[in-house]
Amino acid sequence: TVSFFMVEKAVPAFSHFSKHPVLMMNHPKRVSIPRVYIVEDHPLFSTVLSEILKESGEFDVVGSTTDGAVANEFIRDNTVELLLVDMMLPGVTGMEILANLRDLQKPTKAVVLSGLGSDESIAAAFTLGAADYIEKRSEPAEILSALRAVVRGEPRLSPRISQVLRDLVRRNLRCKPLAAVDLRVLKGLARNESPKSIAHEMGLSLSGVYKARARIVARTGADDWTGFAWVGASYGLVPEQDSGLSPAARGRLFERG
Repeated sequence: TVSFFMVEKAVPAFSHFSKHPVLMMNHPKRVSIPRVYIVEDHPLFSTVLSEILKESGEFDVVGSTTDGAVANEFIRDNTVELLLVDMMLPGVTGMEILANLRDLQKPTKAVVLSGLGSDESIAAAFTLGAADYIEKRSEPAEILSALRAVVRGEPRLSPRISQVLRDLVRRNLRCKPLAAVDLRVLKGLARNESPKSIAHEMGLSLSGVYKARARIVARTGADDWTGFAWVGASYGLVPEQDSGLSPAARGRLFERG
């Protein structure tokens, strides 16, 4: 069992947990409560989140992982009501997990719980089927309220997320969804890997990689390494870095979508 005093000392972002003792009260178990699977590479965050959900009495946390590849295997072989997923994961990223879940056509509702909150990553997450996008620094009560709303089928987006989506629609920058294979190719391009190397790593033909690249260019506007690096970072596929793009150049990306 995790001590919230220890968590407060170790991770400042969780300092507000101790201010909400009512969240930790046991409540009568419902006959059927939604099953939850957590994908988070920060073990302490995952443990505390799991404790909050369990102690609320409203959610059944059936498992967790820090590995995106393990998460993909789990959702392939199992069905849960809620999947809580971080965007920035080593190896297989949260965006790739969302794409995989969409391709599997499972009834699982995915909720992004992440510190990465660029406009592009938010838009991409929703086009890949995310039910909500919650910032990690949200209060525990806000997280529980958001998850309850998602379970009811009535997600209540935060003012910031709503504004981002309204702006994207008004500016006609709504991202078209990329297939899971396209996201994997984009990740390789963002790392400045050659098409031949990407094809070998993914087990694709070289023509398959070039076709995926063409789709990425058409849907994001990126057509060189600097563009791929920035789009990949915006999607949470690679760490953020200085791509050398000016704000004006960044603004032109995604306009083809």
